[in-house]
Amino acid sequence: MFNKTVLRWTLTASAVFLVAAMALVSARNKMHDYSALDSLRVGLPVSELGFLGNPVSVSKSELVYLLPDQSSLVIAVEDGAVFSAMLELKTPLKIQDPSLRNLTFVQMRMDDYQSPAWFYAAAADEGRIFKVSDQGNIQTITWVRPFASPEPSRNLQALLHDFTVQRPVQL
Repeated sequence: MFNKTVLRWTLTASAVFLVAAMALVSARNKMHDYSALDSLRVGLPVSELGFLGNPVSVSKSELVYLLPDQSSLVIAVEDGAVFSAMLELKTPLKIQDPSLRNLTFVQMRMDDYQSPAWFYAAAADEGRIFKVSDQGNIQTITWVRPFASPEPSRNLQALLHDFTVQRPVQL
């Protein structure tokens, strides 16, 4: 009798733990799933933004959306179409090469100590710019009009490596 009771409690506790762990993994995957934003493009009519849900703030020139992970998406509107957009991530994303195309180095910023702080990398043909920290985290994604890139595309991991080993020359 005692063994059956202990076995039942053990199985019940294991099942509850397994369900909770699976729910946590599922929620974490949903929180960082930005695939719905793949169809966001500059020039898209505002009437076609229904895939984003309802904005939390609306003005003549701006729409603000709050995503499930509490990241904010601000869309600038001009003439009834998307002029630009910026996604400020609540939790920065770690670089995952399979999900990103080859990117182009755009600009670097130094901090007060003249150390590299972050850089911009761009998917020029898609009009997306990624702000990447020296830790390899994507902090923001900005949508602009697609533009031509003066340099060849490179893998984001390679850009991060080059960025983190650069040290400014003291003159």
